[in-house]
Amino acid sequence: MKNIYTLLALTISFSINAQVSTVNTTASGDNSTAVGESTIASGDTSTAMGLSTTASGDYSTAMGNYTTASEYSSTAMGRETTASGQYSTAMGHRTEASGQYSTAMGYFSNASASQSTAMGNYTIASGYNSTAMGHHTESSDRGSLVIGQYNLLGSTVTNSATEFSTENTAFVIGNGFYDGSNGQITRSDALTVLFDGTTNIAGSVTATSFIGDGSQLTNLPSSSPFSLNTTSGTGIQSPTNTASGDNSTAMGESTIASGDTSTAMGLSTTASGDYSTAMG
Repeated sequence: MKNIYTLLALTISFSINAQVSTVNTTASGDNSTAVGESTIASGDTSTAMGLSTTASGDYSTAMGNYTTASEYSSTAMGRETTASGQYSTAMGHRTEASGQYSTAMGYFSNASASQSTAMGNYTIASGYNSTAMGHHTESSDRGSLVIGQYNLLGSTVTNSATEFSTENTAFVIGNGFYDGSNGQITRSDALTVLFDGTTNIAGSVTATSFIGDGSQLTNLPSSSPFSLNTTSGTGIQSPTNTASGDNSTAMGESTIASGDTSTAMGLSTTASGDYSTAMG
């Protein structure tokens, strides 16, 4: 009779089809499984494995050490990871996936927005459907993809993290750095592309050839060097040229065309009078 009571007590203490093994494990959810030490599987059809893991969401899985999967169909794996969004996944060390359908992988990565992905070290994906990859990167605009390291933060558009805007950043390559001597972080971008197609490049672009579309080059800085076919000596050079007059032209090296509708060509020539020409 004593054995019967013991069997009944075991049956009552655990839910239907629950499986428990090893030390201080609890499988209280229907069809749940707890394996390891101090693991808790309280969600229906949940699984907790390892050391001090908790799977409290239905159909959730927590594996490793001190991991927590608290929402429906969430998965936490590794060490001290947390998957608190529905259908979220957190893997690695101290990663957190709190957004619905979010994924956080690596070391101290955080995916807080719905459908966001954070991968690498100390990455943050806070924009809806955004992705942050690399080292200390953050994707704060909706739909943005950020790679590299220490990028500048997203646009200043109101609600840019949740609402789509053509002014949002679509793609960013961060090239900032951390100065270990003073502990200061300098954030910067090598490349930024907005959803409207606007592209900003921090450095120069080098190409062996250039094929235009038959129209024109616009928005060239007035002080920047510009050259065409300079190796043959028949093209245009303007590293130090100045064309300050209206409708003026300065070609060659160290030429100055300061008069209106003036032209200066060659080496160190100056056309200061209106409609004047200096060559040689």
